[in-house]
Amino acid sequence: MKSILPGLVAVFFAGSGLAQVDIARTAWDALVRGEYARAAELAGPPARAGDPRAALVLARLHASGQAPGASRQEAVRWYRLAADKGDMLAQLEFGVFLAQPGASAKDRKTAADYFEKAAAQGQADAAYNLGLVYSGGNGRRQSWSEAAKWLAVAADKGHVEASYNLGVLYSEGLGVARDKKTAARLIGKAASAGYADAQFDYAIMAMTGEGVRADPAVGALWLKSAAEKGNVLAQNRYARALSGGVGVARDEVAAAKWHLIARRAGLSDPRLDLMLEALAPDDRAKARRLAQSFTPETALKPRLAIKPKTALAPEKSLVPTKTRNPKTDFRPEPAG
Repeated sequence: MKSILPGLVAVFFAGSGLAQVDIARTAWDALVRGEYARAAELAGPPARAGDPRAALVLARLHASGQAPGASRQEAVRWYRLAADKGDMLAQLEFGVFLAQPGASAKDRKTAADYFEKAAAQGQADAAYNLGLVYSGGNGRRQSWSEAAKWLAVAADKGHVEASYNLGVLYSEGLGVARDKKTAARLIGKAASAGYADAQFDYAIMAMTGEGVRADPAVGALWLKSAAEKGNVLAQNRYARALSGGVGVARDEVAAAKWHLIARRAGLSDPRLDLMLEALAPDDRAKARRLAQSFTPETALKPRLAIKPKTALAPEKSLVPTKTRNPKTDFRPEPAG
């Protein structure tokens, strides 16, 4: 049966463009299920006939080494065919494929070109990547204003990491006028979506009143959320907050626990070392047991766009909910 299937498929394609699309879709489904040999067999004829999604199937198989005789040259060939047909997912993936560490200047420029093609079609990840290209000057001349432009395109489509990075640009005044309230709004969106780095930054904003109303209790809640996701700086700052009773009830055992977790990850703090040594032996042993049993929650670092429900009001501090993954509706809820 396998020996005659390609011939049957070729005849089917010759008579029907719709059949070609259907078989390309079947090849894609086989790829997603991990049926690589079947995906390659099905995708070959429609890809050679110019079907972009079938070509993307072959590109992925060659790029991942799953195709018979897989090679980088063939991956490039099929990625380029699909991307030049206007498939925005192929444009995004081709750009990522070309921009791997150690890529030549020519490949980095080509990657940026394909990111821009996909971004122009509204592909949020491509717009985010293009923002990073401009921020680092890799494939395009470095430009903070262009970086901000494309990060804004991605952020407007709900891209969490783009929202965070754009917030940092507003906080620092890079490529845009410095605006602490806008920075807090954008970083707050990413924090509410579960992005640990954004949660840490928003915590500091809430603690200090940068761009939002100062509220140490809100800041401590966000520090705790980021610490539980494995953010080492948040673990250290939450330990300090617990040690001093800043925004949270003073608890030296819990402070010692978070200090030990952060220290184990490489962040030392002499002041907290002194606090740890001053604990009663039983309390110190309890803190060590708690630290040893700690397992970070899964931090949200989405590749696909998330569409927030509402905007964060910049003049108010954002209060996280008591869920493992804070909601994305950004409306303040009372702490405690």
